[in-house]
Amino acid sequence: MSPCQPVPSQGRSLSLLPLKVRTLSSWIGITIVSLGSSIPALAQLSSFEDIRGHWSQLCVQQLAQSNVVSAFRDASFRPDLPLSRELYADLISRAFPNVPETRADVTFLDVSPLDSQFEKIHRTYRQGFFSGVSSQRFAPTLPVSREAFFVVLAKGLNYGTQLHVKDVLRTTYDDGLEISPYAQSAVAAATERGIVVNYPNVRDLRPQDSITRAEAAAVLCQIRQNEGSQATVPPQYGVELPSLPQNQSLLRTARLNTRGQGTIVASLSYNKENYAYQDLELTLTRQDTLILHQSIPMEGGFVRNLGLQLQDLDGDEEPEVLLSFFAGTGRCCSYSLIYSYLPRRQEYGITQQSWGYGDYLLVDLDQNGIPEIQSRDSRFTLQFADSIQDAASPLQIWNYRQGQFFDVTRLYPTVVKMDTLALWETYRSRQRQFPDLKSPALKPVLAAYVANKFILDEGEDGFSRVEDGYHGSDRSEYLRELREFLRGTGYTNH
Repeated sequence: MSPCQPVPSQGRSLSLLPLKVRTLSSWIGITIVSLGSSIPALAQLSSFEDIRGHWSQLCVQQLAQSNVVSAFRDASFRPDLPLSRELYADLISRAFPNVPETRADVTFLDVSPLDSQFEKIHRTYRQGFFSGVSSQRFAPTLPVSREAFFVVLAKGLNYGTQLHVKDVLRTTYDDGLEISPYAQSAVAAATERGIVVNYPNVRDLRPQDSITRAEAAAVLCQIRQNEGSQATVPPQYGVELPSLPQNQSLLRTARLNTRGQGTIVASLSYNKENYAYQDLELTLTRQDTLILHQSIPMEGGFVRNLGLQLQDLDGDEEPEVLLSFFAGTGRCCSYSLIYSYLPRRQEYGITQQSWGYGDYLLVDLDQNGIPEIQSRDSRFTLQFADSIQDAASPLQIWNYRQGQFFDVTRLYPTVVKMDTLALWETYRSRQRQFPDLKSPALKPVLAAYVANKFILDEGEDGFSRVEDGYHGSDRSEYLRELREFLRGTGYTNH
């Protein structure tokens, strides 16, 4: 087999569901929030080279198409750049142009009429979003903390809380009690509305950290999703309330128009107590006609997050339905059910794909409008690690075609090379902790590193680095086991 030929995954395909069709007597429409189209102050692009493969890529592209976010003059988006107060004013001005002005203007001595964001700063002040850091200072270049981001949003959009604030924060976040008193109500209100996004650990708010441009964009995408727009934020990073204090019955709805096929609506209802989900039911309708209504069995009952997405994964202009169950950091196992419509049979076929201890990202790596699925090889997770905290796995990139997953990792050497460099930096970081090169924590990251090197056809160079990088008492056994494992998993024939 050619090294660049797609390889089918081992995910199992389930039998097709019987068709049961009935016309819905009524359906409640969803109003998509209007995010406006003001003229950008900076260069505007619908895609940015520096977000390719980034966890926020699909979200940022969606906002760019609506003119809510824009590029810097070098045509970059800079997703990991801390958001300044003046850039936050620009973002709010684009996203919420129709929020009425509720107060008189003030003079900020540190904002000149010649500044590009002058009008937007003053407009968002009059709308009630912003206040100055003092009576006459706005501090336009000051980074916005994650907790302050939600304070500004809650003020302008009049967010309030219905639940006990400290209960929400204590049960939802591991660091919820570290939120400053002035921000607690705002963060709790945003949490209740399901718009908080925490990357990479959904339980860590990191309230005093500066919020990045990608994180800010993700919150706006969550607001759009709540109003009926397409889901573009990786669902495993969207914060959901645990049950307080009784079971909750929740509904998630997404919609997407397909060429010649009208509107598809996917609805998921469930009951939840803490993070144990029960009574899951998925409903799929096409042009107000019920196509599928199915009870979903839970494997194990406990998951950290659910995800429901409508996304065309194979470029046939027919969206797949991704129903995903995310176990959370250090737990096994996350998996997805992918529903694909079969027009000749007028029913949905289902494929199940396991993600092991990890999860996946939808990323459009080649910028062709069809997302790839980026994950980690779960076979490595605990093969060489003594604990899940030390685990590391090589990159995997998938295409979904005709109900099957195909491994296309070798087709994206630039992405693999970036991941390989990141793994080596992880090794170097652990090496600084354990300079004698004998710690077992070095073994899993070296194994993932050399697997990536074999994908790049640089495996022997990678193996030489591994030989130099670990000197524990079990070194010979580890090197022998590693090479056998790489052969057994198809990374090398040698």
